[in-house]
Amino acid sequence: MPFRLMLDEAMRRARANFRAIYPPVAIPLALLAAALTAFEAAMMRLGEGREASPQAALTGGCVSVLAAIPLVALFAVASGVMQAAVVDAVAGRAADLRRSLRLILRPRALGTLLMSFLCVLAAALCCGLPAIYVWPLLSFTVPVMAEEGRFGADALRRSAELTRHNPRGKLLTSPIVKVLALGVAALLITYLCTLVIVVPVMAVMVTRVLRAIAAGEDLQRAMAGVEWLQVLIRFADTLISMAVHLYTSCGVALLFFDTRARREGADLRAAIEAMTQATAGAPNQLGAPNQPGAPNQPGAPNRPGASNRALAGAPGQTLDQPPAEPTS
Repeated sequence: MPFRLMLDEAMRRARANFRAIYPPVAIPLALLAAALTAFEAAMMRLGEGREASPQAALTGGCVSVLAAIPLVALFAVASGVMQAAVVDAVAGRAADLRRSLRLILRPRALGTLLMSFLCVLAAALCCGLPAIYVWPLLSFTVPVMAEEGRFGADALRRSAELTRHNPRGKLLTSPIVKVLALGVAALLITYLCTLVIVVPVMAVMVTRVLRAIAAGEDLQRAMAGVEWLQVLIRFADTLISMAVHLYTSCGVALLFFDTRARREGADLRAAIEAMTQATAGAPNQLGAPNQPGAPNQPGAPNRPGASNRALAGAPGQTLDQPPAEPTS
């Protein structure tokens, strides 16, 4: 599948399954992210108070960090659920979020996602460059779990096996390069969409700060009301990120099925079986025996008693009978 065709098909699949997959996953997650941002803003105001002690500020910071850890875990689970539902939709089945949620919440599935995350994190800690190879190498982990029922190291090994499949040996035909290009396109879309929301909010914040400075007001008090705009930014940013993730999940699922079919020849095997069944059910036209009462076909053997009077030249005589002798 050419990369440009994959991008267009991924957009078409994302639009077709948007209502079934996106709102039940993205809206609750965006609300949780906005609530966490509001909590962090409240903790920051508490820590920046004049009468607040350093211990209170440190406590507020630790609480914010601890509250962010479950949100990151929820993001990972929601992303996995969305990707598993997309795999069902691309495979021609109905997108069932309950089935996808039950799949991702299995201990083996959660352990597989954790193993994949730790592999990418370990690669990112090595100057970040190995993660460019490890992340696309394991990008088929969720499709493998959803479609083939493999978990743990077997799922990671299967993902690496498929993403390394490049029989042509060209750079642009490698699934790893296609996943990287898809990730770059997703980052660009997310950045441009977020910029449309962030720029007006930043303009309001800068205008208020400049007015406070010109009027000689306290800068900390001027920022007290503006910091709540971060809640709106976080809410919109989460919605945008999940919409882009739906699009990239469709692209990864299409690439997964395309790579698996080319590597294992499943589409060829299905086509051969369909041709065999069609041939077995159709009537045999070539070399079939002539039906009774039908004229002989060219090249078919003459049957005894068949009419060849036109060829014999005498009435009542056929080619396969000897001429009759006169009787006295």
